[in-house]
Amino acid sequence: MLDVRVSKLEKKVDVTVSGSLRERYEWVKNTDSSAFTRLQLNLKAPLNDSLTFYGRIESEGAWGVGPRNGLVPSDPAMLIDGQVTNISQAFVIGKAFGIDQFIMGRFPLLLGQGILADTEATGTPLAGADGIVLGGGSDKLKYLVVGGKLGLSNLFANNPANGYHATTLNARGFNVVWQSSKNLAITLDGLQDNESAVYRTIAAGFSYKGISDLTLQSEYAKNGSDLAKLLNNGSDAKAWFAKIKYLGADPSQTKSYGLWVAYRSADPGYDPWSIGSAGGDDVPLLLKAPNYTAHAVSSLSNVKGFDYGYELTVFKNGVLSLQYSDLESKENNIDAKNFLATVTYFF
Repeated sequence: MLDVRVSKLEKKVDVTVSGSLRERYEWVKNTDSSAFTRLQLNLKAPLNDSLTFYGRIESEGAWGVGPRNGLVPSDPAMLIDGQVTNISQAFVIGKAFGIDQFIMGRFPLLLGQGILADTEATGTPLAGADGIVLGGGSDKLKYLVVGGKLGLSNLFANNPANGYHATTLNARGFNVVWQSSKNLAITLDGLQDNESAVYRTIAAGFSYKGISDLTLQSEYAKNGSDLAKLLNNGSDAKAWFAKIKYLGADPSQTKSYGLWVAYRSADPGYDPWSIGSAGGDDVPLLLKAPNYTAHAVSSLSNVKGFDYGYELTVFKNGVLSLQYSDLESKENNIDAKNFLATVTYFF
């Protein structure tokens, strides 16, 4: 009976299933090392001639740790204590209501080069944004506006005295991409929560591919939220990164590889929910532990230093990635050196 029902469903809906299995080792200086297993299942199904559904179900946990009843999948640090299963994507995308780009549901949020928002960054295992995206433009100039809720962490809220505990944040943002030439894209983007309590950020950056086999990326941003000013003596929290990458590992091409080096600098409180990235960076979960203080080191808050990376397709659909980050805090010189080793199999 079940086989009959599944066969009928397959005839009605053309669903494509793909995914990945990731094994990840993390070492952070003066902190216990950890290893994690993550499984992602991706779903894709056309709804009509103009709209397509995308979904992702993922589960991640530390080695030797199984599921735990009652676990709330809102804090990456919880992966150390239990297994998190999450619906990280569930959205429709396409053309609707006369709008060239329409997205609605739970979607990955990428603005600019990522320093403001990049919920698909490798070190961010949880959901993106819940809301609506409207966009349009031409081949040279594209724009979009986004509105909805962020629900990426339970570590922060508006009042520093209570440990910043919150689970959701109403926010709105925009993104503009000017394709200046075939190889140069210039971006301008912004994100703000309704009260400007945690985010009131604007960023500008570029991506350049005009040098053979190289990709150059950089972005600068300022956060003028209440929290950012509180942690920076009334001034905006500033952040920037620059990254250069040579080639890149292609999962379909065995022995293809890539090398990169990047530098990041961010003031305390620039990105308190760790929704941004330094060019799609990989960040240890242990830098986002729940015993957060205003002067701790996280992905893009109170941090500076270099990242060095190497990736190799060791067999078809299997990619090895190694990254060493020579990081420290901008205040108090807290040492945050770390090493990450990841093997990902795509299917």
